[in-house]
Amino acid sequence: MEYTYSHSDGLSHSIMVHFPAGAFDQQTDVQFSVGQGAPTPDGFAYAGIGFQMYSVPEALPLEKPVLVTLRYNPAEVDPLGDENRLVLMVWNGEAWEEAAPNCAPASVYARQPEEDTLQLAVCGMEGYALFAPLR
Repeated sequence: MEYTYSHSDGLSHSIMVHFPAGAFDQQTDVQFSVGQGAPTPDGFAYAGIGFQMYSVPEALPLEKPVLVTLRYNPAEVDPLGDENRLVLMVWNGEAWEEAAPNCAPASVYARQPEEDTLQLAVCGMEGYALFAPLR
């Protein structure tokens, strides 16, 4: 069954995660929490959006990528530099790494800076956060 989760915080941040039918190979509950979840990596600035996704039963793999759409606050991002350089990172349990290469083939960002949004397909039930490389 298809499912879409959305969260908005009232600060121009929103998160929408779309799970296609067949994303899991068994009936699954999906839980979300918001926040960065781990320290900001060296060379980056936190861009105001972070979230974690959990499956119940725990640690079920995704059978299909899920589409993440993020709307960020331009007032927070503009001082950080070019919106087209924003990256969604995933917490691997020890460090942040870019999320796009975690799918096979690697996901490609759909950036819409005029709408302050970006989309990326992700392939894991983990913690994610939006970062901007420092200038």
